[in-house]
Amino acid sequence: MTRREQIRNKRAQQERQQNFTIVAILGGAALLIVAMLLWPSIRDSVTPADPVKQPAAVSYTPELVDGKNYGPANAKVIVREYADFQCPYCGLVAASVSSLIKEEFISSGQSVRFEFRHFIVVDPVSSNGESRSAAEASECAADQGKFWQYHDYVFANQNGENRGGFRDANLRNYAQSAGLDLTAFDSCFSSGRFADVVKADEAEARSLGLTGTPSMFVNDVKINDPLNYEEVKATIQAALAAP
Repeated sequence: MTRREQIRNKRAQQERQQNFTIVAILGGAALLIVAMLLWPSIRDSVTPADPVKQPAAVSYTPELVDGKNYGPANAKVIVREYADFQCPYCGLVAASVSSLIKEEFISSGQSVRFEFRHFIVVDPVSSNGESRSAAEASECAADQGKFWQYHDYVFANQNGENRGGFRDANLRNYAQSAGLDLTAFDSCFSSGRFADVVKADEAEARSLGLTGTPSMFVNDVKINDPLNYEEVKATIQAALAAP
């Protein structure tokens, strides 16, 4: 074999090795992407759902439930919250401030209505993460007239951000605990029927210049600290007393 042929063979061998390496890298990357896409369903199949924590007992008057709104349709005062189910401070608002608003104003018959809006801020950018899954699941609950019951279960079961607390198996367990028809819930949730509703809420939040959660308005007045019930209460009382 001539020197030239040896060089040519060596170069061909190097090219084959390089091509093999490239194929191996691309194949590994493809497998990784597939694994990432399939991981939620794999995790749900191999990991049992977490035990469901019971939320604080709250009674809702069916006549006042309207999707994810609670209170009379013609209320003088509208309290609107923009929240993310994984946001820990939103969980604190749900456990205290919003419950007190419902108890002290709405259930007592005053002209106040509480409206919930989704604003996804915890999920990674451009990701269908746990916050979005929980939001869409809650819309399926609203479709059965049980948004608030589901809302309470989800917030009561927060378990850190994007750590699997709101994986599909858990969201389904909350539906069962909240008294939903599971067949209808499964069909609704798997179809992504309410994805556009969640996105519309997000668009509304961004149009208001909101950048974080929880954010709360009483009519057109933005609450400085949604966790400060005294501020919220005083703003509602002032709105009720206004001509």
